[in-house]
Amino acid sequence: MSPRIATVKPLPQARLLLGFSNGEQRLFDASAYLDKGIFTQLRDPDYFDRVRVVGGHVEWPGGQDFSPDTLYLRSDPTATPCDPARDMQGTA
Repeated sequence: MSPRIATVKPLPQARLLLGFSNGEQRLFDASAYLDKGIFTQLRDPDYFDRVRVVGGHVEWPGGQDFSPDTLYLRSDPTATPCDPARDMQGTA
């Protein structure tokens, strides 16, 4: 089981900067999902920016979401460690 999402920050080009409950900071590229079903709405940068952390995963107002396992396994570590209690506080 992967750590839960503590913070999320939307970035240009359909990427998410994620802070995990274990203190790791990782970068997730959502672009591969934007042509699939309900994820097509995420192509709109203004809508993509409305991402938030809900119950340890990320979610958008229309119900689109990614599980912590998907986000952790399909993301790349960043060079800077993350402190989930600091910075983004679970919202964009």
